Amino acid sequence: MDDINAAMERIKLITTLPEVGEIYEGTVKTITDFGAFVEFLPNTDGLLHVSEIAYRRIEDVNEVLSVGDKIKVKLIEIDEKTGKYRLSHRALLPKPEGYEDEKPRGNGGRNGGGNRNGGGRDRDRSRQGGNGGRDREHNGGGPRRGNSNQHDGQRHRQERRDFPEFD
Repeated sequence: MDDINAAMERIKLITTLPEVGEIYEGTVKTITDFGAFVEFLPNTDGLLHVSEIAYRRIEDVNEVLSVGDKIKVKLIEIDEKTGKYRLSHRALLPKPEGYEDEKPRGNGGRNGGGNRNGGGRDRDRSRQGGNGGRDREHNGGGPRRGNSNQHDGQRHRQERRDFPEFD
């Protein structure tokens, strides 16, 4: 009788479609710098991002997970465009006392700014003659404003410090 029940459970798992909000027992298949891929249904893997493993900061995923480990995960998102699955273990843990969720960075880490409601220099070039209303060759040309000796790469690296995963 146990064999029949086990077979029925296996068939149920194979035919089950992943559902957002459901909790699954998964197996760690691959570990990367940014998290782990967990098989949470037969032949169905999802990304368990390093930030979704625990409430504390994890420097190295290998410190807390190994290939083959069993782990409970919650399916938190299915990407509409790619069909990829986002998993969370942290969502199943009790929130530590005094823990505050990170505040969203509405300005990309820069001073000032904020939501410009679709603003920005590329918002609608077609109504400005196709070049954003600027024509360097015929409207003064010359170097851009600011310190022309400053290399754009320095500013770019400064902004990227807020996003070490891209270094």
